[in-house]
Amino acid sequence: MKKILFLDHTVRLSGGERSLLDIMRGIKSDYISYLVTPGESPFTKRAKEIGVKVGYLSLEDYILNKRKQDIIKIGLKTIFSVIKYSWRLSKFIQKENIDLIYTNSQKAHIYGTIAGLFSHRPVIWHFRDILEGIPWIIVNKFSIFPIKIIAISNAVKKQFLLRNKVSVIYNGIDVPALKRKKKYTIGYFGQIARWKGTDTFLRVFKLLKEQMPEANCVVAGDALFGNIGFKNELLEYIKKNNLENAVDFTGFLENPYPKMAETKILVHLPRKDEPFGRVLIEAMEMGIPVITFKNASTKEVVDNAGIVIEKGNIQKVVDEIIHLLNNEKLYNYYAMKGKERQKTLFTREILIENAKKLLKEII
Repeated sequence: MKKILFLDHTVRLSGGERSLLDIMRGIKSDYISYLVTPGESPFTKRAKEIGVKVGYLSLEDYILNKRKQDIIKIGLKTIFSVIKYSWRLSKFIQKENIDLIYTNSQKAHIYGTIAGLFSHRPVIWHFRDILEGIPWIIVNKFSIFPIKIIAISNAVKKQFLLRNKVSVIYNGIDVPALKRKKKYTIGYFGQIARWKGTDTFLRVFKLLKEQMPEANCVVAGDALFGNIGFKNELLEYIKKNNLENAVDFTGFLENPYPKMAETKILVHLPRKDEPFGRVLIEAMEMGIPVITFKNASTKEVVDNAGIVIEKGNIQKVVDEIIHLLNNEKLYNYYAMKGKERQKTLFTREILIENAKKLLKEII
């Protein structure tokens, strides 16, 4: 069987890593899969459980922790380290006789591409971000090298100049069946990050509670990639506004679905361009109505199966939450429409089928 090397620079189990696990699980009867990351993590543990051959190649912390918006600050030391890392990786590729390199994260796209050039192997990018400024320029210059680019939405595809090599494959999920309890009025699920709009969610909740004193909410997720300071700001906001008893701040949950099943409405309000919004389709599959800002891919994902509001209009968000809670017929309508759309476009089976089709065209 052909051998595929999957590369990811993160050691956290986020949405992109969950999606990659689904792909590796779905192709294991057709390909031998390898995964190389900088270290052991819940992600690598899951990969081992599905039969993936896992290896570790340490990456310097100052590179690992560098945010994509700080890429302009890269110096000669960083460039040398990335080239050195790519060279070491290329030796592994040649030793294991890898047929294809499949990168799954921003830094992995760069060092995976360089390793592909060193080892003369084709590279696929699975692209999950929308970039701007210097990072956008660098990625578009490097995009001449991968043989194919997978974009998780049309909003992601649009940023590439070489769109003829970009194929859209939506994320797909299969949420376990759980009994709905409807404990929380609204819920936030995902990274605690300014661009994800966690602070906007809490502002909405504060306004909601002023009109519905019995309201409560869950914030399920943790700060990743240098957002610890932002998380502390949120905790201070909760304390300052006497919301401690109404906000369940869970931290990172390896399995967020039981908490999601207890949520009446999922509210997703990204401040910056949203590449996809995996939590939207997770809620839709569970029959949870979703409310989101119109932002890059959110309209593409939700369409008329949820409530999409112009970005920044938080009072409208509050009004729509109250309207849904007070109108059972409307609530059930969006619950049903969300399930229908998810089953049509965003299942794990569709994701795997599309990934297999693309891989067969290459190796």
